[in-house]
Amino acid sequence: LGVQLNAQGTSGQNFTGSPFSSYGLGEWTGSNFLQANTSMNTHSGYYSYSLCNPATLGSVRYTTLDLSGGYKEGLVTSGDQQQSFTGGGLNYLSLAFPVWKYIKKNVIGYDSARKIKKFKYVPYGAASSLVLKPLTTVGYSYFLDNDKGALPTRTSYRGAGGIDVFQWNLGVRLANRFNFGYGLGYVFGSLKENSLFSIPDSLSLGVI
Repeated sequence: LGVQLNAQGTSGQNFTGSPFSSYGLGEWTGSNFLQANTSMNTHSGYYSYSLCNPATLGSVRYTTLDLSGGYKEGLVTSGDQQQSFTGGGLNYLSLAFPVWKYIKKNVIGYDSARKIKKFKYVPYGAASSLVLKPLTTVGYSYFLDNDKGALPTRTSYRGAGGIDVFQWNLGVRLANRFNFGYGLGYVFGSLKENSLFSIPDSLSLGVI
């Protein structure tokens, strides 16, 4: 039994060259911002939020563009044969922008020496975002040779495509105590996979 890999392929927002993308719907991509992954998917701030939790979007107070891409490579070994593969592309593209901002000023005391009031500023707000990202990617091309039977055979496998999602999210912040949010997504894409079983013709084998 012989194996040869020649991984290749493309999809809408990502290119993949990996034999592992032949399983299921393909290879799953990262689902969150890099900065959010470092804080257990709960990251929020004036410039960023978490894709896994739309409620964190309520803290965004400035228009923010997030863009990320990646690259990977690997090596597959079967017996004494080896084949390297590469892949990567766009991880996500996000535009977040505030739709409502309000600062409430509460009196918390009085400075008699300076004869001025002390205030505490409490933020309220809402923000929305548009996100485009790949969910899975597929891209492979390889074949399996079997020379143990009466006739040598070859089975070839090819696949390309992927599944992407376009999201709209909204988050609201009510003071420093309560955030809520929700999101809607449209999933689209296509997968193309085929296999071909073949044997050499009798003339090439010298068989009548």
